[in-house]
Amino acid sequence: MDEHGRLIMMIGLSLLVLVVAKAHDPLARSLPHHPSPSLPLSSLSPFLLSCSPCDDEKTPNYSFLLKATSAPANANYDYIIIGGGTASCGLAATLSQGANVLVLERGGSPYDNPKVTDVGSYITTLTDTSLSSPFQHFVSQDGVINARPRILGGGSALNAGFYTRASASYIKEVGWNETLVNESYQWAEKLVAFKPPMLQWQSAVRDGLLEAGVLPDNGFTYDHLYGTKAGGIIFDKDGHRHCAADLLEYADPTKIKVYLHATVYNILFRNNNGSPKPQAYGVIFTDALGTKHTAYLNNNSMNEIILSAGAIGSPQLLMLSGIGPADELQAQGIKVVLDQPMVGQDMADNPMNFVFVPSPNPVEVSLIQVVGITKFDSYIEAASGLSIGSPWAQKISGSIMKFILKTGLASEVLLEMAQAAGNANETIRGGVILQKINGPISKGNLKLLSTNPNLNPSVTFNYYKELEDLKKCVDGMKTIMRVIGSKAFSKFRYGQIPVQALMELMLYLPMNMRKKHLSASISLEQFCMDTVTTIWHYHGGCQVGKVVDTNYRVLGVDALRVIDGSTFNSSPGTNPQATVMMLGRYMGQKILQERLSNNGNCHNVEVFLSPGQFRFMILCDIFLRTMRDNRCLPMVGQDMADNPMNFVFVPSPNPVEVSLIQVVGITKSDSYIEAASGLSIGSSWAQKISGSILNFLLKTGLASKVLLEMALATGNVNETIRGGVILQKTNGPISKGNLKLLSTNPNLNPLVTFNYYKEPEDLKKCVDGMKTIMSVIDSKAFSKFRYGQILVQALMEMMLYLPVNMRKKHLSASISLEQFCIDIVTTIWHYHGGCQVGKVVDTNYRVLGVDALRVIDGSTFNSSPGMNPQATVMMLGRYMGQKILQERLSTNGK
Repeated sequence: MDEHGRLIMMIGLSLLVLVVAKAHDPLARSLPHHPSPSLPLSSLSPFLLSCSPCDDEKTPNYSFLLKATSAPANANYDYIIIGGGTASCGLAATLSQGANVLVLERGGSPYDNPKVTDVGSYITTLTDTSLSSPFQHFVSQDGVINARPRILGGGSALNAGFYTRASASYIKEVGWNETLVNESYQWAEKLVAFKPPMLQWQSAVRDGLLEAGVLPDNGFTYDHLYGTKAGGIIFDKDGHRHCAADLLEYADPTKIKVYLHATVYNILFRNNNGSPKPQAYGVIFTDALGTKHTAYLNNNSMNEIILSAGAIGSPQLLMLSGIGPADELQAQGIKVVLDQPMVGQDMADNPMNFVFVPSPNPVEVSLIQVVGITKFDSYIEAASGLSIGSPWAQKISGSIMKFILKTGLASEVLLEMAQAAGNANETIRGGVILQKINGPISKGNLKLLSTNPNLNPSVTFNYYKELEDLKKCVDGMKTIMRVIGSKAFSKFRYGQIPVQALMELMLYLPMNMRKKHLSASISLEQFCMDTVTTIWHYHGGCQVGKVVDTNYRVLGVDALRVIDGSTFNSSPGTNPQATVMMLGRYMGQKILQERLSNNGNCHNVEVFLSPGQFRFMILCDIFLRTMRDNRCLPMVGQDMADNPMNFVFVPSPNPVEVSLIQVVGITKSDSYIEAASGLSIGSSWAQKISGSILNFLLKTGLASKVLLEMALATGNVNETIRGGVILQKTNGPISKGNLKLLSTNPNLNPLVTFNYYKEPEDLKKCVDGMKTIMSVIDSKAFSKFRYGQILVQALMEMMLYLPVNMRKKHLSASISLEQFCIDIVTTIWHYHGGCQVGKVVDTNYRVLGVDALRVIDGSTFNSSPGMNPQATVMMLGRYMGQKILQERLSTNGK
């Protein structure tokens, strides 16, 4: 790239910088307090975030994080992972639980790089084109300015931090195991995902999207749903970033090494025992001083090299190692290991277009928090708090002045914008609203320009080549125009500047290096093509079914996989980082399962275990003890969970039918509300319960007629009480425990811990559920079946006097719903886990590492299915019976 091109590129990068409003700005002082960094922060765009990457008050101090200069000349490992990015950190952490792992990252650490963590020098980092920069800039053949991450944590250490999952249809289409996918998402979310603060600008965009017809309002959720929602962010309440590198907290520090500034030059292959397939057996890498090192795989058929260098790096390194189109490799003087013409093909980048909207009112500094997911496959997002703070500020100011002179729109706000853009210390009030298209269908390719892995290859994405992609952009831009023109957003736009003028302004700003057309100011199609830029969601080049199989093994070679976004046929969800993190964990678990399964048979038994769950759990744990001696399955008896249940008894002035669960309220807060009526006490506990109620009456003074009747009735084993219970059960749950043997006698219960409400997310579900129960009891529809003179609060307080469990009760539980949930928790008998899929059994319910043994019951569940699991457990018996017979018939028919 010539100097002029480099200058334009950096102007475009600097134009999109987002920073915190200046503390000395009187307008900024009027903003309400919210969690954000106290110093100005800069970024490549609204989507490459400026917060100190992965910076936290308690930054990880990984003993295994080392400079590559300290690496031995030769060393052996079970797994060698090339790249320390968004997928590979979770992958490495998981594999280290059962194997010896090496990670080679070409960049530095997000925790100790002063150019990255010091927000004052962020612009210097942005314009840094040295090999040590966390950004490696490139311009695609389409003339669009782009960047590659070069830092541990990958793009998650530099991006806008929006966290949202792939759609259910995407997961199904790819063929991933849904249970393992959800568990893998949750595994990452515990460390890196948070609920956004949702301040004024983001709230206005959300409401504007709803007003523009992007319905329904899905509230806050990680799930991909049509409509408008707030998604997750990877910034905590103090504004600290939690990137994928944080997932290395899960690693076994004794079984992993991460070398930084380690540039891999090529993967080594050999042919063993006359096999037609080349086998990967090592890699050559250099450290920061240029010294060469070699890492080899240990001698085990299960050991592998895993390429996880991103959508640019992975196909590039495959080619450098001799796997790719033979004619291209030979043209670079590379020895062909495997002629694979699809490497580097079908490269795609989701095109993004946006409109900058100056605001007459202060706006918060915010990155992506809200998204409108449209049915025409355009995603609408927004960011606010723009600042120009680079040496090219005057150039950008000149572009705005040029627009003013040509259009005659010399309004006060535009002049202010031009002046602010020319001042490197000035913050502009306003933000951007963008659209990114799903897919895309348009594809390009990647070609080598050099055998030097430090240099960028040539990349073409062919933005909007396919008309279907272009139509999505046009529809997206129309939606943006409606949002800007909405009543909800009116506070944040100048009424005297029409939306058309804002869009025309975009043509004068150096967004990319493409030619601009006059017709772009009136044609949305031309506008999309002329102002297209990237949101850094490029993918492809090593796609499933073309370069790798469905287990991400490279076709045509042994001991080599690719696990990252280069394998995607389309970008998952509105923003892929959550799914890329999930993929690392997901594949780490699958690879360990294969490893365990291949390490030999621990037992020679032929039996199905499904005799009822507690008895099964005992057998399962005996199995655990025997297998632990052989170092096979430590996860037997782990991750035990029981859906906690809390309820309120409601006495009725009128007769009620005898009924058990017939109705359920399935809430978006993941609490299930159910009810039963016509209770009767017919056991030796009747007198104890009666005494508990009398104790409540004496302590509270609420000696009403109905409560006295209740106390009397409970003391009579033949008496039926008028009334019923309304209960809540939490979905999931996330809180887990374990099962341990107390005896070798299968007739005796083992020791079981469920850790009810240990995780705050479960407790919140209960609180929301109890609030719903209180609303039901107080509702007009239910008024016939409750005594008006007994407050709901009194009914809940009475629960504390009933022997619903053996837990200590706290006085605060009568006023704190959190304490109420914890103190009166009981079970609805939906416990599960202990022999889970992916940990103890495979997806066909075969016990890992053992022949002729399966487990088929609720102990295999990672979470309880539906609001009541019995239908699914019945189904599972029939389902697996049919599958097993099919396997038997298929085998007998050969």
